[in-house]
Parts: sequence; structure tokens; C-alpha cells
Amino acid sequence: MGNHNRLITWTVSLLLAASLAGSLGGCVRSNQVSVPISMPTEVAHIVSALAIEPTTSVAAPATLYAGTRNGVYKSTNGGEDWVAVNAGLTKLQPITALAIDPVTSTTLYAGSEWGGVYKSTDGGGNWVAVNTGLPAYQVNDLAIDPAMPTTLYAGTAGGGVFKSMDGGGNWVAVNTGLPDMTMSAVVCLAIGPTTSVATHTTLYAGTGFGVFKSTDGGANWVAVNTGLTNTGVHALVIDPATPGTLYAGVYTLVSSSGTPFIPGSGMFKSTNGGGNWEAINTGLTHTAVNALAIDPIAPDTLYAGTWGGPVFKSTNGGRNWVAVKTGLTGTNFSALVVDPSVPNTLYAGTFDGVFKSTNGGESWEAVGTGLPETILM
Repeated sequence: MGNHNRLITWTVSLLLAASLAGSLGGCVRSNQVSVPISMPTEVAHIVSALAIEPTTSVAAPATLYAGTRNGVYKSTNGGEDWVAVNAGLTKLQPITALAIDPVTSTTLYAGSEWGGVYKSTDGGGNWVAVNTGLPAYQVNDLAIDPAMPTTLYAGTAGGGVFKSMDGGGNWVAVNTGLPDMTMSAVVCLAIGPTTSVATHTTLYAGTGFGVFKSTDGGANWVAVNTGLTNTGVHALVIDPATPGTLYAGVYTLVSSSGTPFIPGSGMFKSTNGGGNWEAINTGLTHTAVNALAIDPIAPDTLYAGTWGGPVFKSTNGGRNWVAVKTGLTGTNFSALVVDPSVPNTLYAGTFDGVFKSTNGGESWEAVGTGLPETILM
């Protein structure tokens, strides 16, 4: 996921309109890359999305996928080396969202900044467009139902949420209860750990209007924003052991240095399924949180990647945060993923490529060999 996730093609005027439409809380991209007011001119290795195979074993190096400005790249050795896997992608699409089938890890989906979803059933070897019913909206995030992996959701910029129940073959809009998303975006999605096919899927959507919740697989949505002091939600993550506990990274437009223009940004936590939120920012010196990851084994351990700042870590459910930045040269974080088999190993997607830590964030190294370059104008 993703994610969301986060370099896009929206104009500044549309960004500002989205913010105003969202009660000064509009957000247009996340789980991946947020948009600064001024962009540097330089060569970058922009990674907007990351996904790790959920079936990775302790004995084998992790297989990862990276969404870049030049399509999808794959690593089969824990991020050390990357190769392009773009057969079937049209004109090297900028990829802003990735999701892997939790049961069949060779099946994965890629969401494009240019609009639409692509699917691969051979680990990225070949891709086909799966867009019937899905207009050409930028796809910011993708979420797969863990109990029924042929059911997936796409969060878009300008079109709300779309759902497919046949592995992307057909899509329908599921926006009942959401505000008009024409001038805003669904930036990130989070899906609860469904225990059976018969159990209704609980889904959360982070938008420019705050957090929305569905308990019936997206058929209906309600706002769950009590306690949020800013409605620009860029990242969501659910505690896998206690699904009623979730975390949100919240901010609106930021300067190129990562300073939010509107107050109330930072980390928020809910322990009642979004019913109420509380700010959890102690030690968080950069509050433009753009990406979140949670340790699947020890879910009180969280990581927050910021725009214009470092990665922060909490080991007590967000009550306190410390910067974990030794070895990090990137400061604009678009994605964080934790290795499900070795949770002390995590990866960060940034404007400067991919970084890897094997000691819970204490130190990082760049692992971007083979990733493409992008000229920032």
C-alpha cells in the first residue's frame, strides 16, 4: 500500500482549490509523494511507492517492487539491485501505487499517475491494463482485501474510491457518504485484517476532508474526524493485532523545507476505530508525516517518514518519537515498508532512491543500484 502516496501533475491552482474545498485541509497525493510549493532542479531517483512480497521467508532475501517515474522496478535480493519490469506498461507510466496479492505473491497491481491500474500475474514480468469502469484518474493508493484477494480498492485523485471484485477486471465507484471529491483526493487507504469471507471488510480512506470509514466493503462511508486538528490525511496504518487502533499522518500544503502552512499537522491515534483521535507528537520535530509503517510482530513499534525531515520511530504506540536518520541522505519520504519476516529490516522510498535498515532504523544505507534517474525541473 500503500501509501499514499506523494510528484504529480496537478497544477498549483488545483492544489489550492483542493485545499480550500477540504476546509483548508485538502490533500492531493500521499502514501507516496506530497507536493511542495517549490521544486529543486536536480537529478533524483524518485520512488513513489514500495511493496514487499508478504511470503518472504527469513532464509531468503526479500523481493520488493518500486514505483518510479519510469515504471516498476524489481529487486530479488533485498533491494541491493533493481531491474525494470515494464513489459505491457504504456509509455513507462509514472507509478504511484503498488499492491501485492497476499496469497499469490506473483500477482500484483500498479496504479498510475496518468490514470488507471495495471495487473501482473507473473511477478512483474508482464502487465495488462485492467480499467473497465475505472476512468483515467490518478491512482494514489491500492488496497487488497486479505480474505478475498480478488477484491481490491483504488483511491483516486478527483474520483473518490473504486472497487473491483474480480481482480481488477471491472470497477465501480463506491462513494456513498463521501463528499464531492472532484477537487480533492483519496490519498491513502487502509483495510482491516478480515478474518473470513463472511466478515464485512472495514476500510478507511484518508482524504482532503479527513478520514472516512466503511464497515461494509465501501458501500457506505461516514466521516470519523473527531479530534483531528487538520483534515489533510496523507497516511493511515492499522494495528494488525488490535484493528480498532489506527494511526494517521496529517498535514496540508508544505513548503519545500517541509514546514506545513496550516497548523494542526502531525501524528494522530485512534483506539476506537476512528471514533476519536488524539495528537501523539512528542518528539516529532517534523510534523509533515507522509508515510507510515507498523511492525507486524510488535505493533507498538511504528515508523513515520516525513516531508522535509527524517524518519521517526516510536516503540510505545506513538506516545514518544525519536529521529532515526543515521545514513539517510534523503529527506522527502514517500513510502515505508517493513519486512514481514524480519521486522527489524525496513525500506524507505524517497526522492533519492531506496534506503534500507537492518536494525530497526538505527542506521540506513542506500540500496538504489539500477533505479532510474529523473530530472527535477
